[in-house]
Amino acid sequence: MDLSKPEQLILERFHEKCRMAGGPRAGYMLRKQAIVYPHPEVDLEPALAGLVNKELLKVNEGGQLYYLTASGTDLLQGW
Repeated sequence: MDLSKPEQLILERFHEKCRMAGGPRAGYMLRKQAIVYPHPEVDLEPALAGLVNKELLKVNEGGQLYYLTASGTDLLQGW
């Protein structure tokens, strides 16, 4: 799957956090603030929307919580 550099940064953050929690699992959630915190210089909004469109992440109605989908979990297990 072709991922932009900002999309890769986001998934790397999920991978890092999932690793600390025992590995990637569908439904693993990160707050938007926790995703963008390490990269304040990069506009991650389009990349977050892209990952949602690719069905690797889901977002809550408020737009502040992002959840790893089963497809996202499969992708991260290969990293």
